[in-house]
Amino acid sequence: VRHTGESMDLALASARHAIGLLGPDELAQLADSALASGIYSPALDELASLRKPVVMADAAPLFEAAIAELGGTIPTASDAAWHVARQHLSEISNGGVSPQAGRTGVS
Repeated sequence: VRHTGESMDLALASARHAIGLLGPDELAQLADSALASGIYSPALDELASLRKPVVMADAAPLFEAAIAELGGTIPTASDAAWHVARQHLSEISNGGVSPQAGRTGVS
C-alpha cells in the first residue's frame, strides 16, 4: 500500500505501527487524513470516527483491517525497522531533517 496522506504514507504508517511507534490517537488521525485525501475503506472510516480517548485495543485492529482492505500487509518487526530507518535516512539526505536532529533517532 503506497497511498500517501498528509503526514505519512500508509506503508510507512504500517511499518511504524509494527514496531510500536504510533499511538492510538495517531492511528485515528492518520485514518482521518487518509479519508480526507480520498483513500477509503470501511475500517478507515470506523477508525477515524472513534471517540476520544482512543485506546490501542480499538485502534490497532481497525488500522490493520484497513491496511488489509487496501491491499497491504503489516510488515514484520524486522522489515518495519528497516523501512523506518531507510525513510529516516532519506529525510536526512534530502534535507528534511538536519543531521544533528537525525542523531536523536526516529521521531
